[in-house]
Amino acid sequence: MSGGDGGVGSGGVGDAGERSRGAVVVGVQEAAESAPVVRWAAAEAARRAVPLRLVHAEQFPFGADAVGAGWAGELTEQLDREALEGLRELAQLARAAVPGLDVRTELVHDHRRHALLRAAEGACLVVTGPGRCGGALGEVLLGSTSLFLVAHVPCPVAVVRERPAGSEGAGVVVGTDGSCAARAAEHFAAAHARATGQELTVVRAWCAPAAGRHQVRVQALDRVREEAGRGVAETVRRVGEGHPELLVRQVLVQDPSPAAALLAAGAGARLLVLGSRGRGAFASALLGSVSHEVLHRAAGPVVVVPDARRHHPVREPV
Repeated sequence: MSGGDGGVGSGGVGDAGERSRGAVVVGVQEAAESAPVVRWAAAEAARRAVPLRLVHAEQFPFGADAVGAGWAGELTEQLDREALEGLRELAQLARAAVPGLDVRTELVHDHRRHALLRAAEGACLVVTGPGRCGGALGEVLLGSTSLFLVAHVPCPVAVVRERPAGSEGAGVVVGTDGSCAARAAEHFAAAHARATGQELTVVRAWCAPAAGRHQVRVQALDRVREEAGRGVAETVRRVGEGHPELLVRQVLVQDPSPAAALLAAGAGARLLVLGSRGRGAFASALLGSVSHEVLHRAAGPVVVVPDARRHHPVREPV
């Protein structure tokens, strides 16, 4: 069952989609690490005029011996109490950040990936933190649950990293390559920029041909540059027609790494948006190398928008 202030569910399919219908869904863990994610999600829910649904998933690995010894039930109740208290704390934080916001909480006994995938059914946006997967030299890489959600959820997914105090960032940056996935990302980014009063920057990276005689390479270089220029200009024109009040600028950059170009353009942005074509079995294949690298290395919030094969209509900010 679900509850406004901490219901407990068994993890069955049930009416998860109905509970999330149109909502912003947030996967939360400990209150301290989830606080910046919830604040970001609360602002999004308020902007969209939809409920905020906080979901904490906990799967207990107790075996038959623990049950026979009689202590598993007591430990489960204790862990539930702690999780429900964390949910209440986060719900209070969201309501304090956005007075009057409809905040719903749910504790689910299931694997976190499965619980959040079900909770995402019918949602307009799923929000998660970066996770705790450590990298070399202290780098914080994206956790497996966040990668799983981005790869499988049929609606946009925001991965929220908290910027240092006083550096919220400005502007919305979106990467484009002319694909259907990129168009879905452009639409989301333009709507978000308009709703938040931010400037939109459209980034297109292109790469010089690597082989061929000098004259052939020069001709190919010109064609590739011209095609990329036409592509980004068309994107700016299309976005401008749909959002005439929006300030849109373009960045056309020669870079063999589109991910590096996006990260450089979005270094000081409030939000970085990109598309995903993913439909395979592994997260790296699902996301593609560009999405994968950007998600791991971005300094601030990133939204990944699925293409039409996974995307369903969502309620955009107004």
